Parts: sequence; structure tokens; C-alpha cells
Amino acid sequence: MEVLRRLHRLALERFCERVLADVNRVMHNSTESASQRYLDIATIIERRDRDIARLFNGLSARGG
Repeated sequence: MEVLRRLHRLALERFCERVLADVNRVMHNSTESASQRYLDIATIIERRDRDIARLFNGLSARGG
């Protein structure tokens, strides 16, 4: 069970790193206005929050 918990933490960390990389890319896109970048980042966070819940919440409930 400990191995599953470690893999869960590692997978969640990597997932979050990818989300932050997406946000960073959008944040530094100088071809878009600040307001558009803000909306794009909000959309990324919204979608990824749903993904995290779907992918990881069930595992935490089972694995602690």
C-alpha cells in the first residue's frame, strides 16, 4: 500500500507540474492581451481541477 501512496504522490506532482507549465506558457504569451491570458489560465485551472478530482480523488479515498 505504501508503494501505491508514493506513486500517487509522484503522479499528482507530475500532473501539477504539467499544469503549471501550461499556465506559464499562457502567462508569457505576449501575443495575447492580459485579460485574454487571465481567462485562458482560469480555463486551464478549471479543467485541470476536474481532471485532478477524476483521476486522483478516488485513489486517495482508497489508499489514504
